[in-house]
Amino acid sequence: MQAISKLAICIDQLSGRQTMRPFFKNKTFRLDTIDPQSDSMLMQIPPELRLIIYEFVFAPTNTSTPNKLSILAICRRIQGEAIIPALRQMHIHINGDHGLEFQSNLHSLGNLAQHLRHIKITMPMGRLDASSANNPFVLTDLPLDCLQIDFGSVCPKGWLIENRIYHQLISALLHRTFPTGSNDSAKPVHRTWKERYVRQYIAQTLILWAKSTHLHHKLFGMKTKKVLVMCNADAKDLLWSAFTHFGLVSSSLTIVRKAAEDPTRRYVIFWDEGGRSVLEMG
Repeated sequence: MQAISKLAICIDQLSGRQTMRPFFKNKTFRLDTIDPQSDSMLMQIPPELRLIIYEFVFAPTNTSTPNKLSILAICRRIQGEAIIPALRQMHIHINGDHGLEFQSNLHSLGNLAQHLRHIKITMPMGRLDASSANNPFVLTDLPLDCLQIDFGSVCPKGWLIENRIYHQLISALLHRTFPTGSNDSAKPVHRTWKERYVRQYIAQTLILWAKSTHLHHKLFGMKTKKVLVMCNADAKDLLWSAFTHFGLVSSSLTIVRKAAEDPTRRYVIFWDEGGRSVLEMG
């Protein structure tokens, strides 16, 4: 059964879907599967005090404990209590040089993935693909405090490659379909073969499809509080140029309101920092 579960996770990871999820969803970590361990001295401490201990151990300012995660290996009960403070304090770095493989890990975490708060991804722009699971922007569906995406050096040679990079970036950012009616719901484009084909087609033909309304829908639909996108700057700021290419923004600071009667606001801002181009959304 374990082999079948691993195979199901691999299939979903490669396809970017959750078709095989029924085969492994019961294997994810759940607190209700842990037996009480009343003999443990730590477990005899009131739960409120144990929570304070966990928060102290995993605090970013606590540099005196290099192997903080070792507390999770004491026993399953302590792991069940400490895993949430640990996930909230962790700063996870994912290297996507050879493609992103975080989908299977998120599946394994199950609902615990909702407690992640800080994720940084480094990957080349050439690996970015909205029509597959190789898209870091899907992590904006998690309630992160900050998602940081670093594309490193981006040096397109020629007009055609530069324009395709614009389409790669914007298509990955706006990775959900835009609802056309009040009863429609936005869905990730990599979940259906039709949407994958449409995105691949418009990327190859360089059709100007994205609009400012798509960006607004993304800003108000994402659960992540702040998204930072960075790349090495050149004579032409590719991040800024990609947005202006589609007419998504008109100034380096764009603030939008959800509705006239709704004061909720979102923002998009561009700037340079240490020779790097930076895009922030929140």
